[in-house]
Amino acid sequence: MELDDKNRFERLTETLGEHCGMVELARVNEEDAMRWVVATAQEQGARVEADAAHELVDALGADMMLISSELEKLLLYTLGKGASRWATWRRWCWPPSSARSTS
Repeated sequence: MELDDKNRFERLTETLGEHCGMVELARVNEEDAMRWVVATAQEQGARVEADAAHELVDALGADMMLISSELEKLLLYTLGKGASRWATWRRWCWPPSSARSTS
């Protein structure tokens, strides 16, 4: 936990600690986030390749709230639509924008 975050946590605990419960959520590393994306997609009956999971996690900075929200959108879009929709998403997102030519 960074110093600023630790100071905020301590101030919140002092102010609200006796009135409510506090839950500390640590940042998730990219590997865990990628595994979560693949596993969650499988639970929903979809398949996410490791490269696609990596692109999603990398683009969103391992922010699990954003990853969860974006994965849900992708699953809603692709489920029931067949692989062609997933291939369309991959064309939009692959290669990553940093690797695309600007010409």
